[in-house]
Amino acid sequence: MDITGRLIAIVLIASFAIERVTAAVGFILGEPKPEKERTRKVVLFCIAAVIGAAVVWLTGIRILYTLKFGSHLVPGLDFALTWLVLVAGADRMREFIGGAGGGGGEKKAAEVPPIQIIVADRDGEITVKQLPHAS
Repeated sequence: MDITGRLIAIVLIASFAIERVTAAVGFILGEPKPEKERTRKVVLFCIAAVIGAAVVWLTGIRILYTLKFGSHLVPGLDFALTWLVLVAGADRMREFIGGAGGGGGEKKAAEVPPIQIIVADRDGEITVKQLPHAS
């Protein structure tokens, strides 16, 4: 497999895995009290950070190296950038899948407005017919 394709696949899979693990830990921790919300966010971020660092270290993927962007200039920059993309990607993945499952919280369905049929006769009389919701 091409190294760029490998990079993309690992980033997507790892971001999804990081998001699911943090969602599971969040579910286990339960709903926090308002004064403990910040602590909960820090714990979940630390878990995501450690998993992201482990993935970057174990897989050997590096974004700047893959893009041939002179990562040799600043040691550690490529590792840090790849780690940042993974951890931020996990956050975006959470938004993409909607937080469903794993304690992400249920989202309430949007209220659908009723369908209205408006008919105007030639003599100017307007008739409005509202269709009932199908359940």
